[in-house]
Amino acid sequence: MHTKSNHRLSKMDFLPILAPAICALTLIYLSAQKFNYSLYLPSMSRVIYVPLYFWILYITYMAITHRVFLKGSIKTSKYMGQGVLAGFFLNLYILLGNLIFALFRDQGQLSTVYFNYIQVVFLVTTAGLMIVTAKNIFLRDERGVRGKFLYIQFFVAAAYFICLGLIKGHPVFAVLAALSGAAGIALHGAEIRAFHRYYSGIIENRRLILATIFLIAFAIRLIFGFILVHKTTHSSYGYDGYLYASDDGLTYDPVANKILKDPSVIQRGEIELWGNWDCFYSVFLAVVYKIFGRNFYVVVLIQSALGALIPLSVFLIGELLFSKTVGLIAALAVAFKGGLIMESCYMGHEAVWLPLLYLFILILTRYYKRPERSSFPADILMGAVLGFISLFRSLYFYFAPFLCIWEMAFFRHIKITRRILHLVIVLVCSACIVAGGAHIFNNKMRLLNRDKANMLWSTSREVSPPFQNIGNERLEALGINFFRDIKGSIAVIAKDPVKIISLAAEIYPLRIIAYFESCQFGFFDPIYMLNPTKAKNEFASTLEFYFTLFFVVGLGVCFATKGVVRSPIFLLLVFHTLFLAVLLFHPAPRLKETSSPIVYLIGSVGAVRISRFLNGNVAKTKEAI
Repeated sequence: MHTKSNHRLSKMDFLPILAPAICALTLIYLSAQKFNYSLYLPSMSRVIYVPLYFWILYITYMAITHRVFLKGSIKTSKYMGQGVLAGFFLNLYILLGNLIFALFRDQGQLSTVYFNYIQVVFLVTTAGLMIVTAKNIFLRDERGVRGKFLYIQFFVAAAYFICLGLIKGHPVFAVLAALSGAAGIALHGAEIRAFHRYYSGIIENRRLILATIFLIAFAIRLIFGFILVHKTTHSSYGYDGYLYASDDGLTYDPVANKILKDPSVIQRGEIELWGNWDCFYSVFLAVVYKIFGRNFYVVVLIQSALGALIPLSVFLIGELLFSKTVGLIAALAVAFKGGLIMESCYMGHEAVWLPLLYLFILILTRYYKRPERSSFPADILMGAVLGFISLFRSLYFYFAPFLCIWEMAFFRHIKITRRILHLVIVLVCSACIVAGGAHIFNNKMRLLNRDKANMLWSTSREVSPPFQNIGNERLEALGINFFRDIKGSIAVIAKDPVKIISLAAEIYPLRIIAYFESCQFGFFDPIYMLNPTKAKNEFASTLEFYFTLFFVVGLGVCFATKGVVRSPIFLLLVFHTLFLAVLLFHPAPRLKETSSPIVYLIGSVGAVRISRFLNGNVAKTKEAI
């Protein structure tokens, strides 16, 4: 009986290989067809494709294989959960391979550096997927049979792109892909266990985590920044070509040079701190020029170090509010965020105040989560940081009342006397820093720059469908402009409040959606493969769909988790939403990046929750997030 069973099983061994192979080839073919993306979501900057038919076919395949081959040996929910996780990576891997061969045909404006970067990502991914594939296929037990149905598709997809490379005349790429796959298969056993032990050791060593996050973020920014400086300074503009890499470089650099040539312009009040451009960044440049000379490589070096503090702060915030896993995923995502990389590499005040902003949110989060450890030096530091942020970006003058409302209404972990004292220290320190800057530069503190505000109000518009006509032009047509005529605007609203409320319900939700979209920086984006605006590809838009899903789920988890919505990250989101989405609608990438670290943090919460749900590990409270 035993021999007969073994003989019967040996005849059926080909089915766990043939079924997923056919499925994989069908999915590869399907992913290259336009009708696979007939379902899409509207977006301000791109069309977000939903891989509907891919998932219909894949879910059908999983349901059939479980019912025919695996019923009784594994629970349906567990098999489907593991299959969905595998399908997610398979979908992106196929699309990434398709993108590479599309770029082989037409590289367009994409530089060789970026194209090579995309190929390296593909090769590393191939090796990683082969490790997982080999681990699940070569085991001689029921789990191994299950693995064949779920993971042979990775092997087939990799083999397909290797063969395609040979057929299309790209033998070097095909050989490298084959070597990457072979390396992954060879290392599947001991290396998986060794990596797990190594990973566990890293997770337990916080100093090593922090150092790794910083070094990765710093290296990415430094490499891209040096490439940017080299490329722009060797352009037709000469060395000053670097100034054209940003919108306002031609403003900040002359002011910095003016300060260097005649420092007395500071005392004479000729440097306006709170004009159309917040010129304290020019003071930062002047200090760098004074010490190191007018060297743009040094500027990038310093700004890269500052920019690397953002993912570091995100990790610590994520660890405090959610878990170490969430913090680590979010930090690495922020480290590779194209827009944030760019902001660290060109001339712009975000390079300095944005790291300070997330340092401020980190200190505030520590105060929120561990009020018993709060101290007066931390309060002073928080106030000083907020003051310097306000010097670089006058918008954060208005953060003070939000902080007061939050602390008094939503933060009740400590006595009211300590909260009042905390606010007094923070606000006084912040005011001293701002007043000191105004005194040194002989400037008047303008809590409201009407000219600048009116300019921003009037230019708040967007014309890309379906987000057209949601700027302030429709309000101005009714006679509403709060900065030019606040009394008249209120009178218009009071005259026909129903009409105004109806208009607000129409435009403001779209504004908020447009603001929170994860947008990259076009041609300068070092992760160019995520951006289809210059090189159209389904990989970018499909990844955008998955991230949108992660963000929505993460948002739901945050609202369902006690204390998270009242935390400082949502305080900052409310502030940014009010000013940058509701009041002044300017969804430009450089402004959207002010909230992207939090958006990525919430998206990481969703990704971890979905992963744990699919693996059936939602029992643990904190780690389930």
